Amino acid sequence: AVIFVPAGLLAGTLTLLSRRDPLLASWLDQGDTYSPPPWFLFSLYGPVLALAVIGAAWTVRRRTEPSAGSLAPVALWFVVVLGLIYVPVNFQRRFMEGWHIPVTMLAAVGWHRTIAPRLRPGVARRLLLVIGISVTLSPLFVLTDALVRALQTDNRHTYITAEEYDLLDRLDAEAGLDDVILAAFDNGNRFPARVGIRSVLGHWSLTAFADDRQDDVERFFDAATPESERIALLDRLGVDFVYVGEDERELGDFAPESVDYLVPVFVGREARLYRVALRPASE
Repeated sequence: AVIFVPAGLLAGTLTLLSRRDPLLASWLDQGDTYSPPPWFLFSLYGPVLALAVIGAAWTVRRRTEPSAGSLAPVALWFVVVLGLIYVPVNFQRRFMEGWHIPVTMLAAVGWHRTIAPRLRPGVARRLLLVIGISVTLSPLFVLTDALVRALQTDNRHTYITAEEYDLLDRLDAEAGLDDVILAAFDNGNRFPARVGIRSVLGHWSLTAFADDRQDDVERFFDAATPESERIALLDRLGVDFVYVGEDERELGDFAPESVDYLVPVFVGREARLYRVALRPASE
């Protein structure tokens, strides 16, 4: 009660205040970080999770013994978080942060108290070595496979070209921290990581009203959009720069070089950068 009641009140108050702010409420609704299905969770932790379950069972059975009683909070931590991981909220996976601590502690208990005593010392050492190697190498195999697949595909999002590097350097020199750039999703997600600038459309959970911003970007690059609407869109979103690359050209046939309110800053073969120079309202 001492721990959870104040924390619960604080979390509830912060949630209520966040829900009353439209921008924060948008972020909360879009921050979908769901937990993987249970079978994936078991495959993720592998034998370590199986040993943790065994360790938790041993702790519960021997809870009256001093050696097991001291582990009761760890077992409680393990069980409570396991339940929180599948609470029906859109930030389930956040509860997994730190869960590996009770998992590994109970796995050690399961091994030393239940599994190892039933094996000959030589067999126990070899089995523990196999478990350790499998746990260590499995994520490396996954990462290596993902890297090989990325390099073998013709995916332009796997890397950026030398021309794009030059454009980023130019943008970094031109832009300020409060400037805003309009680009397609993947490029808009990339720019703030490389340049001190804000993006109209970027990370799916960190862009407020992301669906609306996606619609705005698509309307901007659609050649059928009236110029008055396109100018109003730039003004409404406070856009200072417009990036045009392959992704943007796939959204529509708008030709930025045909309008006088977009001033070229960088012109390459594939990538182009424009500064927004809207006419004064009196004109």
